[in-house]
Amino acid sequence: MRPKSVQDRAHESNVNGVYFMIHASPPHADVFIGEALRGEGFDEKQLAQLLELVERAVSPERIRPGACWKGVRFVARSTPPRKAPCPRIRLPSRETVAK
Repeated sequence: MRPKSVQDRAHESNVNGVYFMIHASPPHADVFIGEALRGEGFDEKQLAQLLELVERAVSPERIRPGACWKGVRFVARSTPPRKAPCPRIRLPSRETVAK
């Protein structure tokens, strides 16, 4: 059975924005942009810039912390502000993740 693609996983999760999939071996990243985000004006040029940004953070030597956050920040700055704020997400501390 073949592994699921970033598109398959994004569709299963009903993603309308951006979905990052970071692979450990070999280190690389895949990015999916949903139709809702495209409808807000996120185009192919911005997608290429986003891919370049995330791929720089995921190099053959190592996956740098914050690879996805750099991508999320890029998307947020590249699209118009939303009428309703996005829900805040509480991330685990570095100590929790290291355990």
